[in-house]
Amino acid sequence: MLFLRQDEERDAFDLAQAECARFGFDEITDLRCGRLQVDVLDTDAYRGFAGFYEEALTKGSALLYYPN
Repeated sequence: MLFLRQDEERDAFDLAQAECARFGFDEITDLRCGRLQVDVLDTDAYRGFAGFYEEALTKGSALLYYPN
């Protein structure tokens, strides 16, 4: 899962793929996007993602990798 800070609201697959490649993931298939509704970060189910959101705001992106 990639949190990507963007200056405009669009499906920026090109930017997402470039950012994933920066982390060493260069064979991405079935890329999808979604827009984060920031208020969900205040719920129990999504509170754990708040740090990644903050990292994306300050550094431009944050990547979560689930190997299985």
